[in-house]
Amino acid sequence: MQCTYEHTRPHYVGSPYLQQHRFDAELVGNVIRDLKRGKAAGLDTLTAEHLQNSHYSLPCVLAKLFNLIMAYGHVPDSWGLSYTIPLLKDKNTFKSLTFDNFSWYIY
Repeated sequence: MQCTYEHTRPHYVGSPYLQQHRFDAELVGNVIRDLKRGKAAGLDTLTAEHLQNSHYSLPCVLAKLFNLIMAYGHVPDSWGLSYTIPLLKDKNTFKSLTFDNFSWYIY
């Protein structure tokens, strides 16, 4: 199995990017519309409200951007950045805290 993987990896190009896989403005607009409001901003300081109250051409621009990302196979490095916030599970605890006392929220 490992040998097959190592043999085929240098020539792997992924699945073909077909017309039916392309993003369109309607799809992007629907996703933006359905975003939950009232959530904290990400590292880019944008919230759902920013996108939902933006210019009506934003879904067109984002669809074009996403299609270019798919066509060229390159995602901006900053899109992979995140941070982790430890949230205490039981706020009424008075004992020594351990890793298991926290729920890990990855943002």
